[in-house]
Amino acid sequence: MDRQIYLASLRRNTAYPTFRGFIALVKWLTYILGGVCVAVGIMAGPFGMVGGIVAGLVLLVMGRIGAEVSLMMADMADASIDTAAARHGQR
Repeated sequence: MDRQIYLASLRRNTAYPTFRGFIALVKWLTYILGGVCVAVGIMAGPFGMVGGIVAGLVLLVMGRIGAEVSLMMADMADASIDTAAARHGQR
């Protein structure tokens, strides 16, 4: 089975839908906060601009990385459950 197809199936049939939803919410809130920081930095003048843009970009990158790492943990947990179920013939 293709890895991308398996991963999509794993995420569709997750044992942790609440966790995955929470991660999506936190990711979008981080994106919004990052965008606000960039916008405020642009309006703040030369000194505030650098700080606001840097803070905003850091938030955007950390939101993305944090979401990816969290989803990888959920994927590993779901794959472990699938493996255990397949070993016991329950799949």
